[in-house]
Amino acid sequence: MWDELINVFSSLADAYEHVGAIAGEKREALTQADTARLKKISEEEARVVDEINQLETGRQKVIANIVGSSADIDQMSSMRETLERCPDAYRERLVGEVMRLRDAMMAASKMEQGNATMAKTAIGFTEYHINRIGGAAVEPGYGDGGQEIVSHSKNFDFKA
Repeated sequence: MWDELINVFSSLADAYEHVGAIAGEKREALTQADTARLKKISEEEARVVDEINQLETGRQKVIANIVGSSADIDQMSSMRETLERCPDAYRERLVGEVMRLRDAMMAASKMEQGNATMAKTAIGFTEYHINRIGGAAVEPGYGDGGQEIVSHSKNFDFKA
């Protein structure tokens, strides 16, 4: 059982490291405004997220097996309590994989937050230029819900 748990944590850490690598590729594609590449990256990201979901289901099953076979560990036990009750032969490897998973998750999260900021900035930049080309102007006040008030000049007179 403990070997299974170590293997699941190792696989989860590998998957999150892959998510971090994908986030790096996404950042590069965002800076180059390469939408075709972004689409491919998003598809790969979705595949890895599905894999993570399957691994998480597997982790929950292994934990349930450990809980069922140990009087010292229950469903409400924290990871720290579980590690304390882990047999000595497995503890060092398990701690190593848990720490690797934590680090991979934090790194992937940080990259994704940066990418989200870049994407929002790019969208704002695009909206600005579309509005500029279309003759839209942002009013100095805000409308309902804190939204900007955008007015458009009449660039042509179309009569049907």
